[in-house]
Amino acid sequence: MIFHSTSVRFFAIIYLSLSFFSSSANAQIIWTNITTEQKLPDGIKLFSGKQNSPAMLAYYAEIDLKQKEYIIHPYFSETFQSTSAIASDKGAIIAVNGGYFSTSGSTSAVVEPNEVKANNIAALTRNGVVFPVTRSFFAINNDQSLSIDWIYHFSDTMDGIFKYANPTPNTTTSPAAAPRRENGTTYEKLLMGLGGGPTLIKNGVIRITHDEEVFFGSGIDWTNPRARTAVGFTDDQKLILLIVEEGTSSSAGATLQQVAEMMLALGAKQAMNLDGGGSTTMAVRGSLFNRPQGGTFQRLIPSILAVVPSDSLKVAEVGYEPVIIDTEMKEVTFSNNGQGWSSTANSGYYGSSVAQIALIGDGSTYVTYKPTLETGKYQVYGWWVSSSNRAPNTPYTIFHANGQAVQRVNQQLNNSRWVSLGIYDFKGMGLDSLRITNNASASSAGANQTYIVADAIRFVKMATTTSQVVLNEKPLSFSLKQNYPNPFNPSTMIEFQIKEAHMVHIKIYDITGRYLQTVLSERMASGTHQISFNGSGLSSGAYIFRMETPEGIQSRIMSFVK
Repeated sequence: MIFHSTSVRFFAIIYLSLSFFSSSANAQIIWTNITTEQKLPDGIKLFSGKQNSPAMLAYYAEIDLKQKEYIIHPYFSETFQSTSAIASDKGAIIAVNGGYFSTSGSTSAVVEPNEVKANNIAALTRNGVVFPVTRSFFAINNDQSLSIDWIYHFSDTMDGIFKYANPTPNTTTSPAAAPRRENGTTYEKLLMGLGGGPTLIKNGVIRITHDEEVFFGSGIDWTNPRARTAVGFTDDQKLILLIVEEGTSSSAGATLQQVAEMMLALGAKQAMNLDGGGSTTMAVRGSLFNRPQGGTFQRLIPSILAVVPSDSLKVAEVGYEPVIIDTEMKEVTFSNNGQGWSSTANSGYYGSSVAQIALIGDGSTYVTYKPTLETGKYQVYGWWVSSSNRAPNTPYTIFHANGQAVQRVNQQLNNSRWVSLGIYDFKGMGLDSLRITNNASASSAGANQTYIVADAIRFVKMATTTSQVVLNEKPLSFSLKQNYPNPFNPSTMIEFQIKEAHMVHIKIYDITGRYLQTVLSERMASGTHQISFNGSGLSSGAYIFRMETPEGIQSRIMSFVK
């Protein structure tokens, strides 16, 4: 156990000085409950911890997952963003940065519901020697049970993820054999998860698999103090998200051993390290909470681990096959009988028909997809063959039940994989469509970005309830939903839910936090409400809408496109 209140601080100091930091006999960290300061809802607690010698400042969030009002959800961003930006967009109550990455993308696994967004790195080279690796993975199952495992990807699909009882036995001087399928097992009910490493605690025992996961030579710094981020969980379904600051006189950071001992003292039976250093960030209600390396600058990253309302979970409807339309099918029509379009010379196109390319222009060259859908909510995906000569802002216009939305994608990235274009309500009955046009441009004058590409489109029907996932059916008492449609022009709906009758204020801010206008300021009855917001007076761009009530404050980001 671990003590927090001031009335038992003396005992906490004795306990922690004996067992907290084995490397520092006089180390004493005192935790203070700061939950009420942040107006967090029931079941979520936030603590700050301070140690004088050596200087250390840490924070951790404890989330009681037994309440079922919240879930832990990893999120992948197609473009690198700050932790607070991704968290705000997803409506996260609390979030921390995710795993590792390079300039070309995530090198740690990111699995959103039933969809692999990124793989853990499979091998690394140290001093000219190739080391195959299994790396740590924080898994969230369909029944919301949690585990931390060592995994290896044999494909980019869910059934290609294999977990192992032990990590690949690399040493700093000798690589192990590559993982084999027959030595591992697949997940039976994996829903989502996040990669990182190394593992810190396994089955209630500190087990830091730094060398086995080939973190030597990586800058992770086993023995040197630095900013850290970690995730763990207890036997009684409490999630722990921990960060340790670095870069100020108040905190010099922590070693991996210190973080492991800290998590163990907080009751974690399993724990895993995430990216640290300048990436270490925590966002509370969409705003940066800590001071990364002593300041407010946030490193742009590809993934976060977030605590969100349970109704944020979006899963495909069981028993419904995705609708996929490729360029050779009768549901696809090219403008001017295909004039202006030609086949790409690049490989990686979907199916048997070669992807088509067209020169960037004024939008007069386009291709239209007409799916046959049932009425309902669908997640839409695009597939393309990326190349350096592709436009960074190719427009996909989705015509849905509530109007239309334009999603611009960078077709230099995300080669030969399904990329989400958002979730939309469709009318069905052949009344829905999607269009890709050449109304795109290069990022700068003279840039070799002269083509847009059209390939396959996929529509995945979403479940209207979370009945496929074992969650408590108790409705969320307080939440601000993502506006719909988003992006929008000129109007969008804002939905929110409150438990008690009281004053509700909804305000609009620009992306820098400058107040623009108030949409709602009146007493509302308990329950679910919708209000309409018209953005006709705005310029194209991203805006923040914020709900303030006695129950709490929530913010989300919306995009207005003229």
